[in-house]
Amino acid sequence: MYFKKAVIDSIPVSNMIINIADNLKRLRKQRDITQEELASFIGVSFQAVSKWERNEGYPDITLLPVIANFFDVTLDELMGMDGIRNKEHMNDVLAMLKENYSNGRIADNIALIRDELKAFPTNYKLLSELAASLTMLQSDPDTEKKNKKEAIKICERIMEHCTGTKIRNNTQANLCFYYSWVGETEKAVEQAKKLPSIWKCKDAILPALLTGEDAVKEGQQAIVQFADAIRLQLRDLADADHRKNYNWTNKECITMLQKSIDIYDIVFDQGDYLFYHVYLSETYRNMAAFSLLVNEREQAIGFLTKAVDHSVQFDRLPGHIKHTSLLVNRLEHNKQDTSKNFSHNWSYLLLNQTLTQDRYDCIRSDVRFIQLENALKAVAE
Repeated sequence: MYFKKAVIDSIPVSNMIINIADNLKRLRKQRDITQEELASFIGVSFQAVSKWERNEGYPDITLLPVIANFFDVTLDELMGMDGIRNKEHMNDVLAMLKENYSNGRIADNIALIRDELKAFPTNYKLLSELAASLTMLQSDPDTEKKNKKEAIKICERIMEHCTGTKIRNNTQANLCFYYSWVGETEKAVEQAKKLPSIWKCKDAILPALLTGEDAVKEGQQAIVQFADAIRLQLRDLADADHRKNYNWTNKECITMLQKSIDIYDIVFDQGDYLFYHVYLSETYRNMAAFSLLVNEREQAIGFLTKAVDHSVQFDRLPGHIKHTSLLVNRLEHNKQDTSKNFSHNWSYLLLNQTLTQDRYDCIRSDVRFIQLENALKAVAE
């Protein structure tokens, strides 16, 4: 699996003044004293204490030890440094997770998250990432099923206890897939029916509320998201994985997949597919497979040629590059914003996992097929 974005946002680190204000108010209420009483104890006016707690000022540095001693806390606790350090540490952890995702080191992420959860057992962001990583880890069928069931339990725990809207929304959507992957279709459908329609999602609403460059960028991101959503729907409708038996003809399936490519051609009219080369490669590979089902070998070679071309272009992308097409010219590709569950590149997988399948035996000796293999070997790693 290859994903466009590893959805890991950093945690905002509050500045020191804000933490002093919040902590002073908390400590005073715990001691059950008024602002006037605290002011009297430390020798300032109650207006000064009120300003500190409203974050409109902060105590003189010489008063900090006095206040800390009065409440019997350390200076670090008074100033919120423990919280700041925790947030800074967590952002370092999230950055490591993002790096691992982009390089396919899923097992490393699982080990890292499990270790961090010993210190932060109720960090729902970490729990959400653990669930996702467990479902991405490639292993034997029994282990994969066990991991998915653990991921479901984690998500159910998040839904029961977490109050954060964004994490809950992501978890609810993920549960639909996790339930489906372990055969609990009814639960998956039940969760999916609770999700908002496409017209009530962020990508449909936010661009209309913004102005200027923010509106343009959000609008362009929404266009790409919707284009990819159409691709996924067409892929499912065409039964690209041959699991649903929709009774389409192979020609009709190929036509549906071609329409998903046509959508991309509209959005990326300058050919700047960048990350989406990988999805185009997969789509052309599916079209080649459908062609071989009816022995259309020439057509299959043509589709495979395009699949290989997109694969090679994807693997040769720089780590950071901007789009140029009008509909996406505020967007860019950054390798660090992608996730995968394998360590090799896409051309390696196409060469060693796809083209080795029996379905390609009928064209394996074709000189053009051999040339495609050689093109992949040149960049596979």
